[in-house]
Amino acid sequence: NSLNLVSGQSISVVGLVDFGNANTDSALNFTAGQDLFVDAASGIIQMTDANGSFSGSGSLSINAANVVQRSGYRHPSG
Repeated sequence: NSLNLVSGQSISVVGLVDFGNANTDSALNFTAGQDLFVDAASGIIQMTDANGSFSGSGSLSINAANVVQRSGYRHPSG
C-alpha cells in the first residue's frame, strides 16, 4: 500500500500525518512543486506497522525544493 501526496505548490504539515498498518512494501511520498513546511510544535510524519512499531513500516520519500521546520508556522496564503 502507498500514499502519494502531490502538490504543484507547497505542502504544509500542521498536526499528525499517521500512515498506520504499513509494512515493508509500504510507501509514503510527498511531492511538492515548491516547499514542504512542517510545524515544529505540532507537525509529525510517521509510519507504523500493525503493532504500532516504526521498524519495517516502509519508506518515506520527500521531493521538494526545500524542507522547512519552524515553530508557529503559518502558510503564506493565510
